[in-house]
Amino acid sequence: MKHPSIPKKNKKPLASKPRPVQQKASHARRLIKKQKPAKKKITQSRAKITESFYGAKKPFFVKEFGDKSEYNNGYDRTAQSLHSEAFEKFVEADKEYFQRTGLNIDVNKSNARRSIRRQAELYTLKRWFGQGNPTDRPGHSLHNYGLAVDLIRTNENTLVEIMGNHGWTREKPHEPWHFEFTGSDAHGRAKNKINDLKKSNSPTTKWWNAMDNKFKKEKELESRTETYELQLSDYNAGFDEYDEWEKLYTIDVNEFNAWYKELEKDLVAHNQEVANHDKLVKQGNTWLAQIEAMEEGDAKDRELAEYDDWKAQMDRDFDILNGNADTIDADFAWAEGRALELDNEFTQLEERLVELTELGNSLNGEFDALKVLEEEIKNLEHKADALLNELEVLVQNI
Repeated sequence: MKHPSIPKKNKKPLASKPRPVQQKASHARRLIKKQKPAKKKITQSRAKITESFYGAKKPFFVKEFGDKSEYNNGYDRTAQSLHSEAFEKFVEADKEYFQRTGLNIDVNKSNARRSIRRQAELYTLKRWFGQGNPTDRPGHSLHNYGLAVDLIRTNENTLVEIMGNHGWTREKPHEPWHFEFTGSDAHGRAKNKINDLKKSNSPTTKWWNAMDNKFKKEKELESRTETYELQLSDYNAGFDEYDEWEKLYTIDVNEFNAWYKELEKDLVAHNQEVANHDKLVKQGNTWLAQIEAMEEGDAKDRELAEYDDWKAQMDRDFDILNGNADTIDADFAWAEGRALELDNEFTQLEERLVELTELGNSLNGEFDALKVLEEEIKNLEHKADALLNELEVLVQNI
């Protein structure tokens, strides 16, 4: 009968692979530690404009009925901002209007001289936000030169007649409230200046181009920021899932390695038992040879009976060792399969980490691009602001 001999198998626990990837994960996570670009700058910029549009109303002066023969000097003080000649003629018109109607001329919403910045606000509100009434670009309106007023049309025919008597005429049929002071050379000079500012290289045109480009870039920034935030949310969720997966994987690897070490201990103990069994078999063979050399008789028979009992016990031990060997072989076969599963899972973890790292790098690139876009918007705002300052000077020299 052949006795079992199970040599030690060349198997080692997975000390290096499958291995945890926590360090790689932490490194990749650091790639996305930058802050998100703030959309608030767009909102704050718009809110700033809107506030200036609907800010506190200017104080007004109460007009009272009185003796028409005596002028109450109750002209709308907003008119004081007009060009000097225009203001003088406006007051004369107001005096005549009062003497004929007992009322003063009302300037609609304080629209007399309009600053370049106010003009820019009104134009911006309509052009890029679709709010308010159509208006000219900054520098293109006679309001900017103090040569136009918008009036509340009470006793309209009388108002138009009296304003005309003092050099104030309607020049825009589609804006019947709008009167321009045409009774001096200043009107012609302002018109010439407006024509110059309509040229492609003028400060007004450059301002419009800067503002149009600014709002286009703000719209682009808003859209790209929204996409960025969605992708960033997906990235962070993906890394949270990855971290949880990695933790579970690490637990599985540690449990497998601990179990594998116990299996190796079982293998060492089993091989030792096999070696001990082989020694006993050799001793039993020597014993049997000695018995066979004995003379026939009761003594030999007793030795043979004792040997048979021993041999029966050895056969039972042999069967047990073979059973243990089968179990250990089955455990090693399972370990091979489990190690392969863990290797495959490790590969999947590495592939997922590469995907997340690439996404993180892409998001970092987009983050930097958004910051550049924000800076471009700031530069356009500064450029537009400087051009408005230039226009403010130009309109004063009429």
